Amino acid sequence: MSNYDISIIITAHLRDKYLDKAFESVLAQDFDKKRTELIIVYKFDHDSDKLKTIKEKANFFGNFIDYQTSSDPLSFKIREGVETSKGNILCFLEDDDLFEPNKLKIVYKTFMETDNLGYFHNDHYIINEEGQVTYKSLINRKKSTLIDGINSENFREQFLKIN
Repeated sequence: MSNYDISIIITAHLRDKYLDKAFESVLAQDFDKKRTELIIVYKFDHDSDKLKTIKEKANFFGNFIDYQTSSDPLSFKIREGVETSKGNILCFLEDDDLFEPNKLKIVYKTFMETDNLGYFHNDHYIINEEGQVTYKSLINRKKSTLIDGINSENFREQFLKIN
């Protein structure tokens, strides 16, 4: 499908307050950045200082797309990111969230080792403003991660049909 193994779609709405931290968590990944595409779909001032700093560092990625939208709902921003993406695997990150440093490596490995995988949900932690973990949600990995009729080959098409 593309030269990018993974497309990372960061969505941001009316703020850039945490965007730099979300970006830094993507930049800190132990996965080859040249095999990744980063798309930031946002609705705030295009001249944001944080966005300018991100653009200066974006050359680490195989592809970078800065997509200013007029859409309000998060689902519209996600859809615009999906429509724009070219990666074989899609990862979503909201501007006030962070990736663990090995997230992309785990996601990629899981997709490569599992036939017809269409969706993979990872664990998540809730952290406070000081960066302390206040809640952990751990996923039972023995549960099926396969969705009937949806796989890595047709996920984008199926996603766009229902959204």
